[in-house]
Amino acid sequence: MFYFPQTDQVLLVLVLVGFATGLPAGLYVSLAAQSLRPRERAIGMGLFYKIHYILFSISPLVAGKLIDLRGSTDIAFFYGAALLDITLASAMAGQSLRRRV
Repeated sequence: MFYFPQTDQVLLVLVLVGFATGLPAGLYVSLAAQSLRPRERAIGMGLFYKIHYILFSISPLVAGKLIDLRGSTDIAFFYGAALLDITLASAMAGQSLRRRV
């Protein structure tokens, strides 16, 4: 997503990013389910989805505010890329912590 403002081939980049980030989305959900004991899974998945959908609904508002502050739509793509990086880092940290336990 960092390449959107720098390229004219936005559709190609979007397709590649979609394959790179969209396909493993099921893996992120399964990580949450795998890391919880069966007794705790219902509450844990409820919290997971609550946080997921709160961030999912707030992110466009934050991106819009960033666009208003910066005056350019480029910042929305950088914000989205930063969120993807945070997601990847969180998944890697979760796996690391899970191996220790």
